Amino acid sequence: MSAGTINRGEFAIVGVGEPDTQNRVPEKTELSMGTEALLKAADDAGIAIKDIDGWFVPGGPSPNQAGEYVGVFPSYADGGNVGAVSPIAMVGHAMAAINAGYCSVAAVLHTQLSRSGPRGGGGGDTSSTIGGQFIAPYGIEGEYSRHGMVANRYNQTYGTEMSGFAELAVSNRKWAQLHPRAAYTDPMTVEDVLNARILSWPITLPMVCPVLDNASAIIITSADRAKDMNKKPVSILGFTQEFEMSIDFKEDLLDWEMIRKSGEKLFPMAGVSHNDIDLVQTHDCFIPVPILEVEGLGFCEKGEGLAFVADGRTAPGGDFPMNTNGGGLSYSHSGSFGLASICDTVEQLRGESGPRQITDANIGLVTGSGGGFTTNTSIILTNQ
Repeated sequence: MSAGTINRGEFAIVGVGEPDTQNRVPEKTELSMGTEALLKAADDAGIAIKDIDGWFVPGGPSPNQAGEYVGVFPSYADGGNVGAVSPIAMVGHAMAAINAGYCSVAAVLHTQLSRSGPRGGGGGDTSSTIGGQFIAPYGIEGEYSRHGMVANRYNQTYGTEMSGFAELAVSNRKWAQLHPRAAYTDPMTVEDVLNARILSWPITLPMVCPVLDNASAIIITSADRAKDMNKKPVSILGFTQEFEMSIDFKEDLLDWEMIRKSGEKLFPMAGVSHNDIDLVQTHDCFIPVPILEVEGLGFCEKGEGLAFVADGRTAPGGDFPMNTNGGGLSYSHSGSFGLASICDTVEQLRGESGPRQITDANIGLVTGSGGGFTTNTSIILTNQ
């Protein structure tokens, strides 16, 4: 390993952790819930909290606050924010910090009490903000409106129907029914999804991620040091992060360049092909996003995403397993997203997923688009 370069397989995830209870936990605080996740991750890796010298805490409490609470006093810390997928982005930051010699064992922690904790108030966009000047005057308020437009444009452009999107939500729910910590496990049909309350036409309630309480933690170190940890390490084959114009100012709502650029770099970096991927985790904050991510990363052509995931391909037993914990729609979503998906992928690659376990799962991909959909962050992991 040389300074300024990060090569395939030089870093590994050696520990993952999530709290035993989440989603609706008014009895917990962000710090207590995050501590539970971190202690589980450290125990999973076979290290002590004092061994952590790299500290990455996006969203929620600051690295300073979280570190003081749990007893992590690092040599290097980062609490950067690039939107909802900041937790995935921190994996790249952690690798870079280890590579630069700033730390040797890094913990990435995300904890957010979005349902049970205090919620911010205020009067919305003001005239001094970008949103107040250029977005609110046109009636576009919040993510519901934005993604309703994306879904409508997709259907109008490609001749698809919302029943295809609804099937994807049902597939996620089937995965969640197999997970003991999932938020929503009630049986759900395509008709249930289509007939549910409309939030922003044509998107209905089950097509939108809930606002919940969640914490996740992972431990990252070099491949050499990973050999001494508790369990077989899960190697990081590739990591990408790309940016582009916000969804509010895009000329084409269906051309998400940052996802395409991620895909173009990610697979050559990882040294694998699309056919090598055994499971995929997408950012299903709103139902159009997983389809645009699958298309943008190159698993299928533009406009073919709904056909690609149709007929239960992404559900348990399907040949394209996706969002195998239930995703943001049914497992958990607290605002920031992605670390729980990495935890789930690591467990799948270790063979620890119980009734959700995918046969012969060796390579997994986690992707997320956020920050007003200005950025995509993707990672490929393997047990090989």
